[in-house]
Amino acid sequence: MLTPRNAIAALNELHGQSINETTVIPVQGNKFEAEIVINNVKFTGVGSSKMAAKNAACEKALRDLVINKFKQIKQEPVAPPSEDVNMEEANESTDVPMLQLASFALHKLFSEWENEGFEIPFPKLNVSQ
Repeated sequence: MLTPRNAIAALNELHGQSINETTVIPVQGNKFEAEIVINNVKFTGVGSSKMAAKNAACEKALRDLVINKFKQIKQEPVAPPSEDVNMEEANESTDVPMLQLASFALHKLFSEWENEGFEIPFPKLNVSQ
């Protein structure tokens, strides 16, 4: 199901990505700086709270991961699938994580509307497990 998720949640849902390290330190005034390391790449973000700083760093990581996936797909030659290839495994390595990206986009849109003064009444979801 498509639900709004912040960058931290969207990033944690990606297959093959792991947040190796997170550091949050206070900087100028009431600001915090977060540094995360994902697959040996460092991303930093600044925010008014520790969570906002971490979310900013995760947003940069999510952005770069998605853009790199687009570049990877553009560079790969398109070959017809063979019967020996498991298509689910093949797609996992090249697919852009559109569900996570769409969930994050909804979160950003709703956050922007809330910042403009609108109340977003999120419907209750019936999730059966």
